[in-house]
Amino acid sequence: MHTPPWFTLPTSEKQVPTTAIVIGAGLAGSSTARRLAQQGWKVTVLERGGEAAAGASGNRCALLRPHASRDSSVTQQFFTDAFNQALNLLKSLGNESSHSSLYRQTGALQLTRNSNSYHESAQVRPLAQNDASKLCGVDLPSGGLFFPSACTVDIAAVCKTLLEHPGISTNYSFEVTKLSLLDQEWLVSNNKQTLSAPLVVLANGASLSNFPSTQELSITPARGQTTEIEVGNRLSPAIPLCGHHYLIPQRNSHLQPSKSSPTKCRQQHWQIGASFDRNNDKATILETDDDENILGIYQLLGDQLAERPSPDNINTINHWVGVRATTPDRLPVTGALPDCQFFSQEYADLHHGRAVSNYAPAQYLPGFFVNGGFGSRGLCVAAICAELLVAQITANTKLDKKCASYLQLLHPARFHIRRLKRG
Repeated sequence: MHTPPWFTLPTSEKQVPTTAIVIGAGLAGSSTARRLAQQGWKVTVLERGGEAAAGASGNRCALLRPHASRDSSVTQQFFTDAFNQALNLLKSLGNESSHSSLYRQTGALQLTRNSNSYHESAQVRPLAQNDASKLCGVDLPSGGLFFPSACTVDIAAVCKTLLEHPGISTNYSFEVTKLSLLDQEWLVSNNKQTLSAPLVVLANGASLSNFPSTQELSITPARGQTTEIEVGNRLSPAIPLCGHHYLIPQRNSHLQPSKSSPTKCRQQHWQIGASFDRNNDKATILETDDDENILGIYQLLGDQLAERPSPDNINTINHWVGVRATTPDRLPVTGALPDCQFFSQEYADLHHGRAVSNYAPAQYLPGFFVNGGFGSRGLCVAAICAELLVAQITANTKLDKKCASYLQLLHPARFHIRRLKRG
């Protein structure tokens, strides 16, 4: 398939590892920094918060599961590969981490009334209602898709572990206020100091489009809140459940299975989530979001689960809130940063339908890359996006066909081009 000129990738020679600055210490930034360091780069990570995962990657109890789809498109292939890489990364980090609860491979069930329309694979197993209920140890309102390799993950611990590499240094409470290019070096400044490097990767979440050169990336903030509730000795699902909301039973060491059935675990706490408030960048806890999460879970479970608590009588014991970086097509933006001025001028008349051959190849800002727009799928896509990005940085003239197709799928200029085509 021919690549249109606006999606041609940079053709610079293979770079010899030197120094790099990564802006952001969440999943995108820490994954990118680790991958660069593994390739021999000396990486400085700048984070405006006081520690790693200070923003949307601070969730201490998240769910990693595959992306279920009925098709075999490039997008679905991307998510399939992304999940496998995420799982492999967790296993690798688990061997080196001092955090004993980095992740737990629990499996998970996505409730759906049309599970029989999905094909079985190594990642996804469709289950009828009776089989799903038996697996979870409770009566469920429908069948679902069982993900045997799904995990619960402490994302903040993952980020901190990724940054524990001799090639990575961190600089916290460093809010970047200015980026400028001088003699092939990027100058990265806050209000007190300026650092420089020939390579900069912007991976700062919902702030990704806050600079003049990144305003065409179409990043929209979306506030999300999770809620931890105490459910006493109510009968709980044995594994995490998900749909429009998700429920993760918190397994404490002193909790024992129900006497009436050793397969039916009684849990003390549920982690539930998550609200989704687009165009809201305020990371403040809201009681209304706790209520929304609670009601969402019981809408998911239907009337099958006995002894249901309600927002009026439930004990909420904790909450967490973060602001996600989302994109219009729910795919990341990963790759070299386009020269938006060149794009606006060279491709200004795309809406007239001129022949593709009339246009010059894309131009990019030298040594400037972006990685973000993960939305609620950051845990799944962070590892593969870091690998794709570093492959483009270090050997972008020798990308294999699949890697090149994924980079085109995630191309940072795709939304700018769509606007130009509309006129």
